[in-house]
Amino acid sequence: MIDGNSDKPISRRLAQLRSRRDALVRFSGKEALERILGDAEPPALVHSLSEEDLYLLLHDLDPEDALPLLALASHRQKEYLLDMEIWDRDRIDVKSLADWTRFLYRADPKRNAQWLMEKNPELVGFLLIHHIDVAVLEEDQDPGSLGEGFITFDQTFYLRVSKKAGAGSSIEGREFEEFFHEMMRRFAETDYDAFRNLLQESAAMLRAEYEEEAYRLRNVRLAEKGFLPFEEAVGIYQPVRPDHLRAHPLPRGKGELLGDPSIPVPIYPSGMLASDSLLASAIKDPSNAGIYGRLQVEFAAVCNRIVSADRKTVRSRKMLKSVVDKADKTISIGLERLTEGNTPIQRRGEAARIIGRHPLTDLFRLGYGAAAELKWKAEAWRKKSWFVEQGLPLTFWGERWLGLIGGLFVLRPRFFDEERTDAPYREFGSMEEIRATAGELDRVVAFDDLLARLCIPMERPEGIPQLLTYKNLVLTLWARHTLALADGLVPLSLPQLRRFLPGLWTDAPERRRTTSNAAKERFLGWLAARSGLSEVDLYETVGSCLEDLFGEIEDELGGVPVADLDPRFIQLFLVRG
Repeated sequence: MIDGNSDKPISRRLAQLRSRRDALVRFSGKEALERILGDAEPPALVHSLSEEDLYLLLHDLDPEDALPLLALASHRQKEYLLDMEIWDRDRIDVKSLADWTRFLYRADPKRNAQWLMEKNPELVGFLLIHHIDVAVLEEDQDPGSLGEGFITFDQTFYLRVSKKAGAGSSIEGREFEEFFHEMMRRFAETDYDAFRNLLQESAAMLRAEYEEEAYRLRNVRLAEKGFLPFEEAVGIYQPVRPDHLRAHPLPRGKGELLGDPSIPVPIYPSGMLASDSLLASAIKDPSNAGIYGRLQVEFAAVCNRIVSADRKTVRSRKMLKSVVDKADKTISIGLERLTEGNTPIQRRGEAARIIGRHPLTDLFRLGYGAAAELKWKAEAWRKKSWFVEQGLPLTFWGERWLGLIGGLFVLRPRFFDEERTDAPYREFGSMEEIRATAGELDRVVAFDDLLARLCIPMERPEGIPQLLTYKNLVLTLWARHTLALADGLVPLSLPQLRRFLPGLWTDAPERRRTTSNAAKERFLGWLAARSGLSEVDLYETVGSCLEDLFGEIEDELGGVPVADLDPRFIQLFLVRG
């Protein structure tokens, strides 16, 4: 770690470098590239980026624009790039390996050829045995007998690009052959003895054994950044209670090597935090200045673990943003749970202290636990619910409640946002949304319990054109009772509905009619008599649902003259055409 007191000029330069690096998060890929290439020290600025940040920046650029940036990349950054790009589950994708080797080679032929030969000879060998035919010329053998297309550097080893090489790659045919000839020539010029040994050893390489060991080492490297195997990564969705939170393994003020500006830390994930989120304010709190680097690394690791657990592919900052939002909102909910009862100012101060005491992964699990508890409650209710017992689908609960409880029945519970018509499901964003969803779930459970008490004969006759919902079910039963018709799930005729509706409206000569208090009292009295519950109990449990129901009657039928009623447009009553 750099000692600022003993070498202040170096410390100052490193701090300035970190400032220029952190500023890159505000710019688009092309703008960031221009700032890097226009910097006084482009290599140092690129090397100061974490492997994850450079990877995302490269994918935000066109391939040709990315070449100058890749030419400046460090060995560890290039190794991370290959770790992320050339694997298809636990197997090396040979086509991707060829494409990315070519990409690296084009960026800086001499430097990257030397890096591949010195640091990744087995990978080069794996590439060659899939794309190169190797022949050894005997003493008395004519080179022409080997066939067409062979080249040699020592008149002993003859090399030829395989006929199948390049199939499906970004380049094929003659262009692919020319690239491989040039790259092999560069390998030979870099260290011919090593290249010749590589050709000999690749012939005896056990591909499956190499892939297995390479895959193990790759997973070790990625695990250090939070990219755990799926079986381990899903542990981030294991809820934890507030009293079971672990103490942070790195206490504040100890082991803070990440405060060293010379050590690269991921800037993009923390730079994408919503400015008004509780987590963002806690991370940027002045009291956490000494552990800011550690928090950046921790948050990036949480995001990477979510990527592994959700089996996502993230190759751009735009794709990363959805992961960051999920981590941000869920950790913020965890912080809200631990600071309930505090004022907003107190909450921010306490949250800043909490993230120094507890790992962010645990705070994510705490926040996720709030949504998971809702899911468990919904699933426990569904198992013994009246609507499931009757074999009714979730659509029975209408569009709003269907969306709400449907979001709780998915593998990872999500919030139903009615205002987002294009994509109504999103992550829970606050404890307020958790409590609002819990309140709506209680209303659904209460109404389901009410329906069970009504002892409704559910034999469905033919000829019910509408989708059956709890709304048109209970309103049709009440209308049949009011009109002294036989009980049961039988649609009203249009004349019967016309006789029933006038009794709902007030006497006021308004252009748009409203339901009367007398009608609401009759409805409540009928429900009480049929369910065996008191009107007081009913109003306490489902009163708000009944008020909403009468409001929907006004919206659907309040402005329609009785003579113009059309069964095709009536949803709140079962009506025969």
